[in-house]
Amino acid sequence: MFHIGRGGRFHNAGHKSFVGIRLITESSVFEKYLYLNFENQNDLFRKIKNHPNLVEKYYECCDNEDFAWFENKLKFKIGEQIFTNCNGDPVGLTVKEANAGIGCIDMDGGYDTTYTCMIKDLDEGEISILEESNDIEAEWALEVLK
Repeated sequence: MFHIGRGGRFHNAGHKSFVGIRLITESSVFEKYLYLNFENQNDLFRKIKNHPNLVEKYYECCDNEDFAWFENKLKFKIGEQIFTNCNGDPVGLTVKEANAGIGCIDMDGGYDTTYTCMIKDLDEGEISILEESNDIEAEWALEVLK
């Protein structure tokens, strides 16, 4: 797992570091800050927020995780389930990726991104980060690459 955030000599954004061999669902970001929502759930709420009867139905659908009523009655496509931040904004992680353990969580577009990949898919920059790390897991990953 790698994290992109602030770091380096001048504490600049975009600093990438190795944080261990983990599944994306084992990141502290995943556990603390992500919520499971539907792709177009925020759009739906924005469209109905001035209609109390629809807002009530919306919250009922949220509780049941079933928006079929809006899809059938209003022909609104709610989309697939995705992970979002606390504001309901997508972070780039799908349920399929989370279940596979490989994916990316981009919280803000540059200062807080966590991602995982297969060891065989590491690029030269990531390998260099592993080589510079004193982490035992980094050493293990480099051995697997040989």
